[in-house]
Amino acid sequence: ALPRGKWFCNGACNDIHSALHQLIASGPVTLPDAISSIIDGKCEEKNLNLDVVNVKWQLLSGRIASPNSRVLLSRAAAIFR
Repeated sequence: ALPRGKWFCNGACNDIHSALHQLIASGPVTLPDAISSIIDGKCEEKNLNLDVVNVKWQLLSGRIASPNSRVLLSRAAAIFR
Protein backbone atom coordinates (compact mmCIF):
# COMPACT_ATOMS: atom_id res chain seq x y z
CA ALA A 1 0.00 0.00 0.00
CA LEU A 2 1.14 3.52 -0.72
CA PRO A 3 1.75 5.91 2.17
CA ARG A 4 -0.96 8.48 2.81
CA GLY A 5 -0.47 12.16 2.13
CA LYS A 6 2.17 13.79 -0.01
CA TRP A 7 5.28 11.65 -0.05
CA PHE A 8 8.00 12.05 -2.62
CA CYS A 9 11.37 10.43 -3.13
CA ASN A 10 13.04 13.69 -4.23
CA GLY A 11 12.47 17.15 -5.70
CA ALA A 12 11.81 15.75 -9.18
CA CYS A 13 8.87 13.76 -7.80
CA ASN A 14 7.45 16.96 -6.34
CA ASP A 15 7.86 18.69 -9.72
CA ILE A 16 6.02 15.84 -11.46
CA HIS A 17 3.24 15.99 -8.86
CA SER A 18 2.84 19.74 -9.41
CA ALA A 19 2.84 19.38 -13.20
CA LEU A 20 0.16 16.68 -13.05
CA HIS A 21 -2.02 18.84 -10.80
CA GLN A 22 -1.66 21.73 -13.27
CA LEU A 23 -2.75 19.43 -16.12
CA ILE A 24 -5.77 18.28 -14.13
CA ALA A 25 -6.73 21.88 -13.32
CA SER A 26 -6.36 23.03 -16.94
CA GLY A 27 -9.27 20.86 -18.11
CA PRO A 28 -9.69 19.83 -21.76
CA VAL A 29 -6.71 20.73 -23.95
CA THR A 30 -6.63 20.93 -27.75
CA LEU A 31 -4.24 18.47 -29.36
CA PRO A 32 -1.09 19.87 -30.98
CA ASP A 33 -1.36 20.46 -34.74
CA ALA A 34 1.02 17.60 -35.51
CA ILE A 35 -1.23 15.08 -33.76
CA SER A 36 -4.41 16.62 -35.19
CA SER A 37 -2.90 16.22 -38.67
CA ILE A 38 -2.35 12.51 -38.02
CA ILE A 39 -5.98 12.09 -36.94
CA ASP A 40 -7.17 14.02 -40.01
CA GLY A 41 -5.05 11.75 -42.22
CA LYS A 42 -6.48 8.61 -40.63
CA CYS A 43 -10.02 9.92 -41.15
CA GLU A 44 -9.25 10.54 -44.82
CA GLU A 45 -7.74 7.04 -45.18
CA LYS A 46 -10.95 5.53 -43.85
CA ASN A 47 -13.13 7.80 -46.02
CA LEU A 48 -14.78 9.37 -43.00
CA ASN A 49 -16.59 12.56 -43.89
CA LEU A 50 -15.76 14.75 -40.93
CA ASP A 51 -15.73 18.43 -41.70
CA VAL A 52 -14.13 19.33 -38.40
CA VAL A 53 -12.30 16.97 -36.11
CA ASN A 54 -12.21 18.63 -32.71
CA VAL A 55 -10.31 16.25 -30.46
CA LYS A 56 -9.19 17.29 -27.00
CA TRP A 57 -7.55 15.40 -24.18
CA GLN A 58 -7.90 15.79 -20.44
CA LEU A 59 -6.09 14.30 -17.47
CA LEU A 60 -8.62 13.11 -14.89
CA SER A 61 -8.21 12.36 -11.21
CA GLY A 62 -10.74 10.75 -8.91
CA ARG A 63 -9.28 12.47 -5.87
CA ILE A 64 -9.54 16.06 -7.07
CA ALA A 65 -12.35 15.95 -9.60
CA SER A 66 -15.15 18.33 -10.42
CA PRO A 67 -18.64 16.83 -10.82
CA ASN A 68 -18.20 16.94 -14.62
CA SER A 69 -14.80 15.24 -14.38
CA ARG A 70 -16.28 12.50 -12.19
CA VAL A 71 -18.84 11.73 -14.91
CA LEU A 72 -16.09 11.57 -17.54
CA LEU A 73 -13.92 9.39 -15.30
CA SER A 74 -16.83 7.03 -14.66
CA ARG A 75 -17.49 6.70 -18.39
CA ALA A 76 -13.80 6.06 -19.08
CA ALA A 77 -13.58 3.44 -16.32
CA ALA A 78 -16.66 1.67 -17.71
CA ILE A 79 -14.77 1.02 -20.95
CA PHE A 80 -12.27 -1.15 -19.06
CA ARG A 81 -14.82 -3.17 -17.10
